[in-house]
Amino acid sequence: MTTAVIIVGVVIASIILLPVAHWAVWALIPPLSPHALAKSRRFVLVGGIDTYYERRGSGSPLILIPAGGSHTSTWRFNIDALSRSHEVWTFDLPGSGYSDKPATFPYTHRSYAEFVRDFMTTMGIPKSVVAGQSLGGTVALEFALDFPERTAGLVIIDAGGYPSGVTLGALNPLVHRTTNAILMSFSSYPAIVKGFFPYIFRDPAPFARDAAYVAEICDINRTPNARDAFYWMQRALHFDFAIPNVPRIKSVTAPTLIIWGRDDRIVDVRTATRFHQDIAGSQLVVIDDAGHSVHMEKPDAVNRAIKSFLDAIRW
Repeated sequence: MTTAVIIVGVVIASIILLPVAHWAVWALIPPLSPHALAKSRRFVLVGGIDTYYERRGSGSPLILIPAGGSHTSTWRFNIDALSRSHEVWTFDLPGSGYSDKPATFPYTHRSYAEFVRDFMTTMGIPKSVVAGQSLGGTVALEFALDFPERTAGLVIIDAGGYPSGVTLGALNPLVHRTTNAILMSFSSYPAIVKGFFPYIFRDPAPFARDAAYVAEICDINRTPNARDAFYWMQRALHFDFAIPNVPRIKSVTAPTLIIWGRDDRIVDVRTATRFHQDIAGSQLVVIDDAGHSVHMEKPDAVNRAIKSFLDAIRW
């Protein structure tokens, strides 16, 4: 009996202490430099934030906003096709990708929308179609609501906006900074990164086999403040992606395209229908055999939908 108690005690202590020790060790490892990692080396200061961006093509502008915690590579199957007829811009949001992740940034929908405006001003873009996926889509929505005079069109892809209805209790480790940090200390391992793919993709296998893509995510999670910024973002958004004033969604005036993966496990396709009902004159495209990152799983279908939408906009 005594031996069994000792064994159980050792197991419990290991479960508690080993993750803490892992977190402490990673805290001592120097972060990686975003400038050294980024492929194009294109950075610009936007409101004092060192911002990674990419630009291709010419014509009327289209801005592609990645998901929160994601990076511009998420658009790699879309940029070339869309830049054949448009000037395509994409950049990493503050707290994500290769951009700065300052503790002083508010990380709210409104602050992100203001950052998009400031990026446009910095780069000399007076008006643009703004598209985004996941949190990026919610930011695009907030931008269209806050700055309609600078929004030529809105593309929402598998995005939040309405309350999820999921309540995170105090026992959830994600809502506490320390336990969140301990969990995030494991985010630089390929096996952990690939473990999230079944929630992002309907078929995760092709992306799990993409060693360069997985390695890029792991490296980004080792840039300065990357793990803390993921917590700051979730806390600022109250661990939900609903905009602060949901009834405002009905006041969107920009031409709007809504694209959804039918098998999205993060934001149910019923949210797409709700957007379509609330935004007058909006178009809805639901794509089969695709999950939350429909623009990566079914890029040809997404590119066709966006191209058709852009061609119909009267500039």
